[in-house]
Amino acid sequence: MRHNLKIERRWLTPVADGRKKAEIRRADRDFSEGDELLLYTPDKSSGEIVVVTHVLPLAEVPGCEGAPFVSLSIEPRRRLFGDAVLEELDRGSFG
Repeated sequence: MRHNLKIERRWLTPVADGRKKAEIRRADRDFSEGDELLLYTPDKSSGEIVVVTHVLPLAEVPGCEGAPFVSLSIEPRRRLFGDAVLEELDRGSFG
């Protein structure tokens, strides 16, 4: 499954550099291992395609019961700039 998600540049840069290996998101979609995320800046000038390697519902973490968020372990695949971001967004989101 593919999910297109906006992300602030300050969080995208460490994803692209391989330093940020997890993404916390609201559990409003059916995120699964193997899903592809297109993380892109609000101005759509840059993005990163990553693959979800693990999903941890935070509601299952002691002390976080009922939290409507998931922690997604991610692995970067491809960095995008300019028109490449727009082309990927045109492919759609399937999540």
